[in-house]
Amino acid sequence: MSLQFKYSDLEKPSAPIIDIIVSNKFGKSDPRKGKIDTGSSLIAIPSELVEKLELKSTGKTKVGGYNTPPTPRDTFHVRIKVGSEEYGLLKATTNNKSYVLLGRNLINLWKLILDGENTQGEIIPWSTNPNDAK
Repeated sequence: MSLQFKYSDLEKPSAPIIDIIVSNKFGKSDPRKGKIDTGSSLIAIPSELVEKLELKSTGKTKVGGYNTPPTPRDTFHVRIKVGSEEYGLLKATTNNKSYVLLGRNLINLWKLILDGENTQGEIIPWSTNPNDAK
């Protein structure tokens, strides 16, 4: 089933930000905003969620960004619910934002339509299995 959404004005210019639920493997969850970020290879959750969801580190990965050299960060596994679809366990790292960055390890499980002219989008999931992300 597809999920249609309007872009959010939380950022300027407006951005594809959707309502999601992040949970640990035991079902403890937290509703959040999730920004669809095609430039991110991994999901990045707010650092505060590590303690709130009682997440345990599953390893390390190097994370860098625009004008930021790669630095090692802990990784975790989370479930993400988008609309009626639940994805998990997906590899994630942390960020210093209040929202989740939805990276390509999730986005690549969708057919994604972003319509900037009309500031709307549509997510059509083709799989919920993280191993299918290409």
